[in-house]
Amino acid sequence: DLHYELFGLAGLPSVLSRVWLAFCRTEQGAGTEARRLADEAVRIADAAGHSFSQIVACGGQGTVHASLGDMESAIPALERALVIHRMANIPLLFPFVAAPLGWAYALGGRTEEGLHLLGEAIERAEALDFAANQARRLTWLAEAHLAARQTEAAKRMASRALESARRYGERGHEAHALELLGRVTTEMPRDPVGAAEHYRAALEIAERLGMRPLAARLASCLP
Repeated sequence: DLHYELFGLAGLPSVLSRVWLAFCRTEQGAGTEARRLADEAVRIADAAGHSFSQIVACGGQGTVHASLGDMESAIPALERALVIHRMANIPLLFPFVAAPLGWAYALGGRTEEGLHLLGEAIERAEALDFAANQARRLTWLAEAHLAARQTEAAKRMASRALESARRYGERGHEAHALELLGRVTTEMPRDPVGAAEHYRAALEIAERLGMRPLAARLASCLP
């Protein structure tokens, strides 16, 4: 993806590699290591005073915290990333920062703010033709709608996320989209058979990819 080539050209490799490895370790269930890697990325970027890398590092740190359910730590890191982004004026990085911040807001009780920020992040990513990770952003928006009890909107966004993940071969994002579709299905009206199908499909992918926390959640949803 051209945008990730630009990431590599513009950011410090020592920062970017730690952030992406932290994302991987989070999905694998190694939360302590993921936090350490994200913290190291922030320290390196701050020491270098490199704005692009600081945005990626703080955004990555906040995303790791949010993925581990720690919104209290996630929001300040992501808000710092957004402030640096605005000062440095790097449009490419807005979706990378704003989407997880909107997700953290929504799951932390600031639902309307979260929905607005997520919507803007997705629109800007589309305007930039930024297809990579769009499936994950759409899944976060679906989850925010679900938190707001907007189940029809949640289903539409989760379906879009699944379509995007499959189109671009993002198997991990596909698993998250399927898991969320399972959750949505249980809300509208109850369809235990349909929900179980989504959960089983997601579990198959999660187990194959070693996404242990997601696999454990999915297994607990199945009879």
